[in-house]
Amino acid sequence: MILLRIKFFFYNFFLLSFLFCQNNSDLLYNISNKILSEKGNDFDIIWYYKIDNKDWEGKGNLKIYGKNYLHLELSYMEVLIQKSLISIKYNKEDQVILDYFNRKDSSNIFSILLNEFDDFSIYDLKVKNDDIELSLIPQNEVGFDFLYINSNLKDYIPQSIRAISGNDLEISIKVLSCSDLKKPYDIINKTLIASQKIDLRE
Repeated sequence: MILLRIKFFFYNFFLLSFLFCQNNSDLLYNISNKILSEKGNDFDIIWYYKIDNKDWEGKGNLKIYGKNYLHLELSYMEVLIQKSLISIKYNKEDQVILDYFNRKDSSNIFSILLNEFDDFSIYDLKVKNDDIELSLIPQNEVGFDFLYINSNLKDYIPQSIRAISGNDLEISIKVLSCSDLKKPYDIINKTLIASQKIDLRE
């Protein structure tokens, strides 16, 4: 038993040493490279948000195809990003809002997901078994104070992403399963339909 603990200690010690010797940007690149895979990813997730005194948690689906396409489907809303266009459908209101998507806006969780964490640097790194926990802080003033990523060390697929801004805003994505995107053209050609459409680009 003692021998196993010693082996486990040295395994984690050398693993941490290896990770710290790596360029921090390489770690973030490996994770973002998995998220932005050319094949696309289909994530079953638990989505949680807290804004002021309101919060919501529920299961959903998140599809990401490269850097230009994203489709989030929750019970109360849908978000569709197609290059520079973002469409948001609110199911209860049966309403779709269209607007320009600013991928340089690091206060937007969708912009962060479709980028390579360019505006964040590693503040802390922890290893537990085959998992790596990263605490990221923004290099510039953005909408989030901290970004936490829990990823698998074997394939760098994120298991959770959590963004926090003070005590007022929190968004977290817990990944339940991940598979290759089977029909990426469904996202490219998809249109959100509702009885009311508001186009903020006009």
